[in-house]
Amino acid sequence: MAPMAAIELPPPPPAHVRWLEPGDLELRFGTGTNPRVRGDAGWALWALSWWGFEGAADLGLVRLGPFALSGGAQLNYGTPVVLRTATNGALAYFIPEGTTRVKARSVGVDARGALHVSRKKDAYVHPYFVSAFGPRWLMVEASRDGNVVDGRASWSQMSWSFTPSLGMDIVLGRGFVLNGELGWSEGVQAEAESDVSLSAVGFSVIDKQGSGSREAPRGMVFSTALGWRF
Repeated sequence: MAPMAAIELPPPPPAHVRWLEPGDLELRFGTGTNPRVRGDAGWALWALSWWGFEGAADLGLVRLGPFALSGGAQLNYGTPVVLRTATNGALAYFIPEGTTRVKARSVGVDARGALHVSRKKDAYVHPYFVSAFGPRWLMVEASRDGNVVDGRASWSQMSWSFTPSLGMDIVLGRGFVLNGELGWSEGVQAEAESDVSLSAVGFSVIDKQGSGSREAPRGMVFSTALGWRF
């Protein structure tokens, strides 16, 4: 009986590359905190925009052994949905005549650069150091439409901040990455504007606008996100 011919098997598939290579794009979506506004009522304003929705994109640029550089951008948007709903509900209950509304939101845009450290390309945990810089807007508005008193009030602040952070990517497989960052946001410059008007039975009582420099927000920030690298 003639011997059977050897069957040639295809080579094994290459190992999944888990670290960030030049040209790789990582997209992340998650949530994070904002730095605290300084001055009077700072904690209250911080609570209004404590958590926000965040999105970021990082592009791998250069790899030198275990180190890699990436650059990208991030956007965050925050609005206190639960607190705003509770506040407006309480105002409607205790002041039933007329309508009172309170709104608040924060928006931030940052350019970012990161240095990744990966001892093994197939490791599941990859730490990195990242720095971000960009503007942030915080806006609070209140209005009152009543039978006797009508009023409008708005306050807004635009600041620039520099935020160095330590981060960690945990690879989940199939390109998905769980991400966390902890850093310190230091405000560089802040400008605030306010506008208040109040009228009673049709007569103007207060009509005042103001603007000026303020101490910029600063403090510890934290974010977590789920990403996809491809």
